[in-house]
Amino acid sequence: MKYSEFESISRLETKIAEMEDLLELMTLFPNIINNPQKVENTKASLNKLKQEIIELKNVPDEFNKIFAQYGWIAYDSLNNDFMKSEIQLAKEDKIEAAIEKFKEYYDFDRIKFEIVLFNRIEETRIRLPIIENAFVDYQEKRLYAVIPIILMMIDGIVNDINGKGFHSENQEFDAWESITTIDNGIEVIGRIFRKGRYKTRIETIEEPYRNGILHGIDLGYANEKVALKAWHYLFVVRDWATAKKNEETRIAKFKNEQEPQDMERVVKTIENNDAVRRELDEWKPRIVDDDYINNINLDKRKIIADTPEKTVSEFIYWLSKKNFKELANLFWKNSFYDDSKKIAEIKERYQNISIGKYVFKSIITEAPVFTEILIACNANMKYTFRMVYESINDDVAIPSLKNGLWKIVFIKEA
Repeated sequence: MKYSEFESISRLETKIAEMEDLLELMTLFPNIINNPQKVENTKASLNKLKQEIIELKNVPDEFNKIFAQYGWIAYDSLNNDFMKSEIQLAKEDKIEAAIEKFKEYYDFDRIKFEIVLFNRIEETRIRLPIIENAFVDYQEKRLYAVIPIILMMIDGIVNDINGKGFHSENQEFDAWESITTIDNGIEVIGRIFRKGRYKTRIETIEEPYRNGILHGIDLGYANEKVALKAWHYLFVVRDWATAKKNEETRIAKFKNEQEPQDMERVVKTIENNDAVRRELDEWKPRIVDDDYINNINLDKRKIIADTPEKTVSEFIYWLSKKNFKELANLFWKNSFYDDSKKIAEIKERYQNISIGKYVFKSIITEAPVFTEILIACNANMKYTFRMVYESINDDVAIPSLKNGLWKIVFIKEA
């Protein structure tokens, strides 16, 4: 199946057609419209959205058609603008330049962001410490150590979801409406994982052959091309596993959203989308100066409300009270696969941690919705809090729009 054939895409196109009909009907009866200009503005926004969908719905399909043969496939978290630029380069007969662009795309910041997404389900979350250590090795260019670890993590994730490792034959990788499965794209990785490598080779290879590397046969594996491809495969498998694990939940949500939207909701949604675009275009990182950090360290009551550091202070307060229900409410909803178990999970993770007195060391805004906070506390311990601005509804949340809350993605010893 192609991405353009997904039920969600078809339903979105149907909704747009329904909205167009409704707007046209409203135009025919101007006497009942309180704000005709608003209707015209909505029509213009809707036309823009329609063109964007027409343009974007074929991007993953076209990306795979061009790049799957080189071992690069689309996945749910792969940046759409990047895919579009790669497709354009290929159309200009610059395929080698396009492939080189993957190295630029997967810079340290991008990989760091992708690693955050391993918090979404338990099968990937439990492997985070090992993956983070591999990232440290990658930054230090210890590629001989990085690549085998990534390949092992891929095998383990697939085993936990499917009951056998990625290198095993005769597996099903269907996952409802996951980009990783369009035209069976994930099988590109599977074929490389299962490829027989029976003779020791010392020459440099360019593909992460699982069998050859883990069995000590492909000795020329420790290079940048193989490392980049391994990271790419790991992110593909992560998105596939996430889609597979929450498949039933996503299908149920899709079915529950079949009711038609009223005009007020349509207008509000389009206006919100435009607002988000404007805010992202105008976004500048928040600068936290030393004076503010010194002041809140002297008096925690001076912490500004609705900030990521306020959520951190709340976490430390509720941790001191051992109130795991309140603690669980401070975490990103995607940190838990099953909401009914999140309190128990939080208790298991943090019941033996005591922070006590603490000071903020740094507050760094990395993107419109991500902030990283470092604190130091008793016993010379330091903790890093990864924070995300989570929407209070299903729309995109932007801090400047004040339509969400700062939540904790993960906490780790620094």
